[in-house]
Amino acid sequence: MKAQSSRVRARLSVQRVNRIDRWLLKAGIQDADVRTRVAIDLSDSLDAAERIQFHLSALLRTNPSSKSGAERALSHTVSIGVWAFNELRYHVLRLQRGWELNIENPIARLPRRRRSRARAA
Repeated sequence: MKAQSSRVRARLSVQRVNRIDRWLLKAGIQDADVRTRVAIDLSDSLDAAERIQFHLSALLRTNPSSKSGAERALSHTVSIGVWAFNELRYHVLRLQRGWELNIENPIARLPRRRRSRARAA
């Protein structure tokens, strides 16, 4: 798995943020600040998870019993920690603060099609 350049990741992140924002608007989330914050936090959380996946995959390919492998393993474990306990945690905690009030509740109030009763066979 090859790491994407920061420019490519940034472009994909902007596309994902815009797509999430448009969907939230369609779902009835009118507050632009809420939509923007949620879209950015979701996108950045996914980006952090992808970076964790990249480093975990690379870590599992190392040989920690060799000197060079141990050095690479340490580098990947530090990177996993940075992405997981800083970037990912930050965005997940921000999402958690207003998720139910600002996202779940408005979506729950959307009109839904009633389920038809199960048809007898």
